[in-house]
Amino acid sequence: MKKINGIRLIFKISGALAICILIRINVSGQDSTQYRGRSNEYRIQKANEDVIRAKSFESENKFADALRYYLSALFELETISDSTRIAAVKSNIGDIFYKNGMYQKAKSYYADAAEFFRKQHTDNTLLQLNLKIAQVEYKLNQFDQAALLANSVLTQAQKVNNKDLEQNARQLVFKSQVGANHWLAAKPTAMEILFGYKTQADTINWITSLNNLGYVQQKLGESDSALKVYFLVAKLEMESNGYVHPSTLVNQAIIYQNRGDDQKALDYINQASKAAKAEQDPQKLAEYLHLTALVYYTMKDNYNAGIYNEQSIEKAEESKNFVILRDALLLASEIKKALYDFEGAFDDYSKYLALRDSLAFENRVHQQELTQLEFRVERISYETQNVWADEEINYLDLQRLKLDSANRQKQLEILFQSDSIQKITIQNQRLENARAKQALLLKEEQIYAARKKKEVDSLQQVGKIQALQLEQQKLVQKEQQSRIDLLDRENQIKELNLRKVRTRNQFLVGFGVLALVILYLVYRGLRYQKRTNKILIKQNNEIERQRDEIEHQRQRSEKLLLNILPEETAEELKEKGSATPRQYQQVSVLFTDFKGFTNIAEKLTPEELVEELNQCFLAFDHIIDKYNLEKIKTIGDAYMCAGGIPVANTTNPMDTVKAGLEIRDYMENLKKHRENKGEKYWELRIGIHTGQVVAGVVGKNKFAYDIWGDAVNTASRMESSGIPGQVNISGSTYELVKHAFECKHRGKIAAKNKGEIDMYIVGKPL
Repeated sequence: MKKINGIRLIFKISGALAICILIRINVSGQDSTQYRGRSNEYRIQKANEDVIRAKSFESENKFADALRYYLSALFELETISDSTRIAAVKSNIGDIFYKNGMYQKAKSYYADAAEFFRKQHTDNTLLQLNLKIAQVEYKLNQFDQAALLANSVLTQAQKVNNKDLEQNARQLVFKSQVGANHWLAAKPTAMEILFGYKTQADTINWITSLNNLGYVQQKLGESDSALKVYFLVAKLEMESNGYVHPSTLVNQAIIYQNRGDDQKALDYINQASKAAKAEQDPQKLAEYLHLTALVYYTMKDNYNAGIYNEQSIEKAEESKNFVILRDALLLASEIKKALYDFEGAFDDYSKYLALRDSLAFENRVHQQELTQLEFRVERISYETQNVWADEEINYLDLQRLKLDSANRQKQLEILFQSDSIQKITIQNQRLENARAKQALLLKEEQIYAARKKKEVDSLQQVGKIQALQLEQQKLVQKEQQSRIDLLDRENQIKELNLRKVRTRNQFLVGFGVLALVILYLVYRGLRYQKRTNKILIKQNNEIERQRDEIEHQRQRSEKLLLNILPEETAEELKEKGSATPRQYQQVSVLFTDFKGFTNIAEKLTPEELVEELNQCFLAFDHIIDKYNLEKIKTIGDAYMCAGGIPVANTTNPMDTVKAGLEIRDYMENLKKHRENKGEKYWELRIGIHTGQVVAGVVGKNKFAYDIWGDAVNTASRMESSGIPGQVNISGSTYELVKHAFECKHRGKIAAKNKGEIDMYIVGKPL
């Protein structure tokens, strides 16, 4: 009986299991689509919404948010393998990376999109993507590769008759050829671009293309052709806008300067500066003032170069144009060094070094920020992928739970239908619960593993950030070391000055010791005089000899002092220990300077150079003594003297002009003599101005007689603006000598705080 009951129980269990299996199969068949995941329609709709949101954020320049939604859309589309939309989204992602300077990532996404459209034979879209890849190569300074890709796009665009794409590709070819310095290849490309815009009647782009052509011609040394092109650009701009753009004027100025016509170059740069000032563009004004200073500096007109360069520094600081400020500080250092203002030159050069290092540091910080941006993008991509995976897992878990709930509902119905099957169902329930617990444990382990992976990634990112911070600390330490080196140099300069003071003190101590020795000798002499007449006679003779030697040295010192200072000033200095500065109402100041001195001096030995200068300056000394002029000083190859000091007179304008003419004649005779011998010669510029000056002695060591005032500065401007082999005088000097000499008017020249001053060339006596 028990055996029969056992067999019946087995049949009941088997039947219940069969019913459960059929029910599960039925349920699974009903919800199989849901169990596999979301529908294609849902994913396409979500991808479209993500793209719309991404474009909205992109229009607001919120690139991180835009990137998140583009990547979300890309995930949905890749899940359903929608290749066309995938390629379009990848192109959009590439645009975001391109706008943010992450060119390698942009190139990767563009290349993926292009590969799809290449398989689909979609010509226009493929050409647009290839042109974007070429633009990325150009940004990465791969100019040859960029030109090759752009040329390929150009050829294909011509085949499909896409004029806009054709012109854009040609523009990129030209930029790549210029970037690679392939000027011969760039010239025909510039001509093709120019012809294309001319046929399209596009005036603005035509003017731009003409400028490009002129730039290439200038680089090829075709200055005449380039100048004609720039004149045409100026004409078109005047007809189109009513004014010439400042950059066109600067291009013309550069060509004139390269051709050696500095005056025309200055005229055009001044016009550009006025235009920039009218447009209230301080950055461009700073740049043009700096160019003006450079032209004056090449002309060796350091006075005007310094004025315009200071204005450039002021405008650059005002507009925060630190690149021009850096270049202007370097030029200021060179100008002050040429004017022997070594302390000012050192200050400006120190500022230049500090600004240069600051700009380099900012560039390195920018590169680090770009690297950190790449890390953030990687983190965004990783976090987005984790979110997608979590969403998919949660969705699948929800579907599975729904399926389990349906299964349990069916099982409960079966339990109500049969008491005999209830125990088996309960047993199955327990088994299902055990499996559910196991699934839950597995899920928890997966979540724990994912959390650990996130922690590891976070630690890796922290390590990268710490490495970047360490690099920044090293850069700061290098900057501090540079400042320490600068302080060491300043300490060395102070140590040199201290040594000079010690040397002077040692000289004074030695002089005192010498005086004591002399007193001791006199004392010994007196004692010897008392002892013997013979020793007395010998001592008297020695004293007489020493007295003669002292008198000889005194006369020699007097002569040396008179060579350094005027007699009246020297007498006042000996009597009072100082000389009172005096103001003179009418003094004629003469400056001379050798043209081409630097080029010839580089080819002479130091001994030959000094001998040449000494020969000329000795002749100048003899001439100015003849006309009662006072030599002030020489500065390198420059010679300065003045008439009407230290004793005032009214004949100094005539005397100074006569001396200038005689100096000119001396240099002309020397030039002819050396030309006959085939030797190189120097040409001399002479400038004279008459006005008020203050004269006196400066300093307490190594006395120097000097003069100051606007008359000195104006005389220097007369010399620097003069003509080699001619005597250039100011209008004030001309008014005082015009009755005695033929003079030719040269025009006017600008002078600081004085407006414009007339200039005259002195000719034959009347």
